[in-house]
Amino acid sequence: MTERYPTDAELNSLSGTTDTEQDVLFVAAGESPYYTSFYKMLYRLLDVSRRAGDLRVYQDGDLTFGVRPGEYHNGDALVSYAGSQTNALTNNAGNYIYLTSDGTLTCNTTGFPTPSLAPHIPLAVVTTSAGAFNPIDGDLVDKRGLSLYGLVGGAKSDSKIIVERGVTAAGSGDNLVAAYAAASALTPGGAALSVTNRACVLIPPGDYDLSTYADGLEVDTEFVDLVGLVSANPSATRLYKQDLTTGAVVTQTTKDTRMIGFTIGHEADDGGCHGLHIVPTMLGGGVIDLGVDGDVLDLQMDIYSAVSISTDGGTTYELYHVTGLVNPPINYDSVLDRSTGVTASVKCKFWQCNEDSQYIDMRFMHGNPTSTAQHQKGWAVCGAVDIRGGWKRCYGEAWAWRVVNQGWIVAAMEDIEAGQFSITADGSTGEDGGGVIEANYSLIDGTYRRIQAGSWCIGSGSGYGCDVAADIYDSSFGSKCVAFCKTFSGSLFRCDGVENCFAAGGDFAGTAMDCTATDSSFGGRISGVGQCSGTLHRCVNTDMDGAVFYLAGATLDRCTFKMTDGDLVVLTLLDGASVIGGCTLIANGASACIADDANGTEGDGNDWNAVVFGCMMNTGLSANVNNTVTNHGNQVDANITI
Repeated sequence: MTERYPTDAELNSLSGTTDTEQDVLFVAAGESPYYTSFYKMLYRLLDVSRRAGDLRVYQDGDLTFGVRPGEYHNGDALVSYAGSQTNALTNNAGNYIYLTSDGTLTCNTTGFPTPSLAPHIPLAVVTTSAGAFNPIDGDLVDKRGLSLYGLVGGAKSDSKIIVERGVTAAGSGDNLVAAYAAASALTPGGAALSVTNRACVLIPPGDYDLSTYADGLEVDTEFVDLVGLVSANPSATRLYKQDLTTGAVVTQTTKDTRMIGFTIGHEADDGGCHGLHIVPTMLGGGVIDLGVDGDVLDLQMDIYSAVSISTDGGTTYELYHVTGLVNPPINYDSVLDRSTGVTASVKCKFWQCNEDSQYIDMRFMHGNPTSTAQHQKGWAVCGAVDIRGGWKRCYGEAWAWRVVNQGWIVAAMEDIEAGQFSITADGSTGEDGGGVIEANYSLIDGTYRRIQAGSWCIGSGSGYGCDVAADIYDSSFGSKCVAFCKTFSGSLFRCDGVENCFAAGGDFAGTAMDCTATDSSFGGRISGVGQCSGTLHRCVNTDMDGAVFYLAGATLDRCTFKMTDGDLVVLTLLDGASVIGGCTLIANGASACIADDANGTEGDGNDWNAVVFGCMMNTGLSANVNNTVTNHGNQVDANITI
């Protein structure tokens, strides 16, 4: 139906009046001369509608067009377009004419871009045929109105791109790649991207299949961040590949990118794809380096497959806020061999970490945390060469932080929660007997504070395979922790363990203060191996169930030891250099609390001298132990209990 006008009488009544809103004059009927009032009317109409002509497309040739000048805002930046003429059109096609966010005039035959991926000002669509077009026939359609109105509450930005979900997961993956490319071209506030002038890609919840991209999403522009819109539930936004045999889900070549609130995963259970592959800059001579010391990679995301970070080990860098699930598990044989520097399949998260690197608020997980089978270990942080640097507020499932074959762990760890078989080194026993370091010698050193660990942590995961020289503070352990090493020469302060901890089955040559543990802890013998040659201050072992505790030049200061297995002495001397002072020793059915290893009789030449003073014992020294302290102040009372 045709749009209606007012009635003739209503229109005629406007004669000689002026519109109250726009001050447009209506020419009076019969006015003479009429043209002066008519010019006034035209003048006012043009004045009122002048902005309606901004950026208007018009015809200036058979296959050319012009655009009027105009201005618009790109965020806070004012973009001024000076106008143009004789712009070429494609014949026999629909021509889509628009201005990009930075004011570049563009004409294509494919259509206007998706606004969330490429912000723009649509101007017109011109349809050409046989070398011409006719605006009167509708060949030129004004499209400026598309950018004139927006949803209430909607917003445009020059610093963010929102990914448009596709009909399929693969379509969403395509849109994500396009969105990242668009964000890389943004100029927030009209200025170049920088550490303080960033752009971001906002990723709505859903699946984003990147299988068709060899390197997945290529994160290659500095200062462009990726943010899941539901950061409290990262699993709701998933970036993945269906085929893990090649490439990565995300390949990062930048040094300053923040990724928050989404997961990186996969559909298959096999193959060697990296969930996230951080590729540093290639320098001359093929050396791989992350760049300038102190570079920060702030990655706040979930990673449901292995992470590979390539570095020559000489660069300092920091990683923050990473949650990772190593799945498929890492095969022992695929770990980097320190002697050759070659690996068949790099699936370890971090290797050759520099001493000054920092790893903060990170989680390391894998698909089979309870398995002890070698091929199912799924090492979450495999330092194939060394594990170094600072680790704060990190969580690792079983088999996290492991090195093998001459690998060293020399780290500063604070507030760490680790599953069983974590922070372990599986090298050999150290020296070959002649003072020569063996080829596969492993060491755990550094400082460890507030560690909560399961069994078999901070030591050898395969028995007597490394030395431990670490200083450990305010930590709690499951069974067999800081144990089964050749020598413990570090320090323990206010640490708690259970059975067979703290150099059990090895030589406790370090210092412990205010620590508790049970069974063969503090250097107790296991399978004929173990001794204490260090210093224990106020340490407690009240459940020495069958433990054999040998002293070799040790010092025990105000310690409490209780044998719970019958007919075994509490302490056995290997030499005459040990000092035992102010201790409480409780035997269970044995004739003595302290004996010597010869188990001979007094005066037979096998006696050991001892320095024992101020001790409380429920039974005394054996006959073949000679206490060299005259006023020793020891108290022997069968009724003493603890």
